[in-house]
Amino acid sequence: MSNVTPLTPSLTYAEPDFALIAQSTKDISRLAVFQTPKMMAVMDKAQRASTNALALDPVLGEKLVAISTKAQNLDFRELFGQLAEIDQELAKGKLSPADVKAAQGAREELTGLFGTQISDIKATLRNAATGVKQKLGEISAIVLSERTQETLTQQEQRKPELVSAIAAKRAAWKGLDGDRAKIIAAQDVIRARNIVDIYKDFIPKDLEKVDLKKPEAEAIRLGVEVLKKIMGEISEGFKYSDLADQRKALDSQIEQLDSDILALVAEQRENDALIGDLSAVISIDGKRNALIGEVNKLPSAFTGFADELDKLSGTAVTEASVTKILSSIKTYAANCLDARNRVIIT
Repeated sequence: MSNVTPLTPSLTYAEPDFALIAQSTKDISRLAVFQTPKMMAVMDKAQRASTNALALDPVLGEKLVAISTKAQNLDFRELFGQLAEIDQELAKGKLSPADVKAAQGAREELTGLFGTQISDIKATLRNAATGVKQKLGEISAIVLSERTQETLTQQEQRKPELVSAIAAKRAAWKGLDGDRAKIIAAQDVIRARNIVDIYKDFIPKDLEKVDLKKPEAEAIRLGVEVLKKIMGEISEGFKYSDLADQRKALDSQIEQLDSDILALVAEQRENDALIGDLSAVISIDGKRNALIGEVNKLPSAFTGFADELDKLSGTAVTEASVTKILSSIKTYAANCLDARNRVIIT
């Protein structure tokens, strides 16, 4: 150990973007609220990723505080001063054998104390790196995107199919409802004008000979046209009961279409909700990866600082070299804590 060896510049390490970490964590938490119970296995994983992401921030704060506190408490100026004094006295060669032995013992004690304190901060740095990596491992181990994109693509392809199916059903409903309205209008005229009493079983073919107003005759004619469309041409003509029968048939078909449309609309809503949930899972995966990328800068720095301290041996151990590394550690931890505290996740 010496206090005169030239200073070797300490390496610099990237500091995480704590604003990005905080925003990614909040986004993951927000996105992990799902609309549908489908794909629960994937949703459960996403919610677990959210829980683990929220649990990460306190660990980062704890590790940074531990490193900062340990580094702040280390000041080797007095120790190196004492070593310099001992080395100067030994270099003079005027000490008695007993004094030399005592001086060498004192020197060993000081270097032992230095070694212990350096070992302590290296252990703090490596333990912090391990702790953060462990938490990151819990987040990264959750498989989110596997087959999620494939399933999302399938559901998105179903979306236009449902839109088309609903449109077709509604168009069919509109056509049937129009036919039913014509039959009802014809029935209303027939009942109002007592045509059944005059023309008995069959609807009169020559409506112009019937004492009807033009709109009334047109209503019956349109009703008959509906019967022709449904039943085809009948030589003997259509019965009044045909109107009633076809109205019932149309009622039944319209009721079925109502049911079909409701089912398709429900499926459409469910499909849209599932698309939203699957899209959220994919977004969570991306934000999770961004979060991991930023947080990974911490264990890299912690391990790097510990490795730098490992390299201090022999003449490389100087007050300047040690102070330089410790100063870098203090600055790094302080900057990270300050950045974290500005965007602390609540």
